[in-house]
Amino acid sequence: MTQKTIWTSLEAQKATGGKSTCKWKASGVSIDSRKIEAGDLFIAIQGERFDGHDFVKDALKLGAAAAVVTHIPEGVGADAPLLIVADIMTALQDLAIYSRKRINGKIIGVTGSVGKTSTKEMLSIAFKGQGKVYFTEGNLNNHYGLPLSLARMPKDTNYGIFEIGMNHPGEITPLSKIANPDISIITTVEAVHLEFFNSVEEIADAKAEIFDGMDKNSTAILNFDNPHFARLEKKAKEAGIKNIISFGEKHGANFRMLSYAEKNSKGAVKLNAANELMEYKLGITGKHQAFNSSGVLAVVKAAGGDLIKAAKNLGKLEAKSGRGKIFDITYHGKNITIIDDCYNASPASVSASLDNFGLMKIKGRKIVALGDMFELGNSAAELHKKLGEKIITNNIDLLFTAGELTINVYNAIPDRIKGGTAKTSLELASVLEKHLKTDDVILVKGSRGMKMENVIKFLQG
Repeated sequence: MTQKTIWTSLEAQKATGGKSTCKWKASGVSIDSRKIEAGDLFIAIQGERFDGHDFVKDALKLGAAAAVVTHIPEGVGADAPLLIVADIMTALQDLAIYSRKRINGKIIGVTGSVGKTSTKEMLSIAFKGQGKVYFTEGNLNNHYGLPLSLARMPKDTNYGIFEIGMNHPGEITPLSKIANPDISIITTVEAVHLEFFNSVEEIADAKAEIFDGMDKNSTAILNFDNPHFARLEKKAKEAGIKNIISFGEKHGANFRMLSYAEKNSKGAVKLNAANELMEYKLGITGKHQAFNSSGVLAVVKAAGGDLIKAAKNLGKLEAKSGRGKIFDITYHGKNITIIDDCYNASPASVSASLDNFGLMKIKGRKIVALGDMFELGNSAAELHKKLGEKIITNNIDLLFTAGELTINVYNAIPDRIKGGTAKTSLELASVLEKHLKTDDVILVKGSRGMKMENVIKFLQG
């Protein structure tokens, strides 16, 4: 199957102001020479510890259509397909901006303290069958990832969905100006990245930076139930955004979730969608996921999409590894169920996972393997300790913890719930496996740096 051309040498020259050594066509864009696919345009990013120019020769050998460089690299012929530019990072951003401007579709920016990736995934499925959908792969949401994602966007995109992340003030503004979203959704504002902020209010202001790249006729979708809704709404209005749509459970939300229930590993949602009553199924469970789905449908409405089709599509959602996937394993003859939610963790996401776990009706015991939550600053110990209440109220049978910070929650629960502790996730797996019984269900969660997937890999053998 012939791949569509995303960039020609002439378009890339126009976008960047650079000069091509010859004519070429590219069907993809990459900044990693190890992952080059035939037809990719390789961008020789210059980092603190590496220089992409050192890998141009390898990238071309692997089938790169051309490379974006500031000079002809050593070992590369002057007749090689190159786009010579003044600055690599600026060129990547220029490609992104040009790519964004040349499409006639809607661009959607997704940010928030928790739920960015799952909301992006929901949106990508909700819009299926309603036009050409393109969305950020993985979590390419930073100063490299966002422009790279935009530069990869096909010209005929109808709905472009981009995750925009940050952990410091001032990071979202330049990204939003590159993406220029027609619609933005802020999933929630929570105590995440407190190591780099003085307050949660400052985090709200940082999320509100997404409005800086939006036009006056664009639309902001905001979480009505979040304590910082009014602050975000004010920021949106100050940015000149005329259209503000809210979602939540509280009276007054434009897209209001009326009820949520679970049956046969699926969620059932009733929603007042701007005075239109809707009932639909979710292919994944969790009240927090259902809550976010109301925001997703608000986005669909703002984009001019078909709500009925979108809601039906949400029934096809599947949980992914690290993000709530549920599966069964057999460990030494014992039938165990794993809830793999170990991609990342924050106080809000752990609380939501515990609440969802508490609602599950199971035959055996509910066990939690929890790793440290990072970037919480001076509040880290107290925020970990507070999770003890969630462990108790959700009737968790045993808690196992990995790391130094989770000791705070471990010490805050009754002895009958204490399963064991360890310094690392791999060490914790050895502690946990001694306690397992048939029909146990294990929720595994922790910050990315804790590598809680080691627990799962150990049990899978």
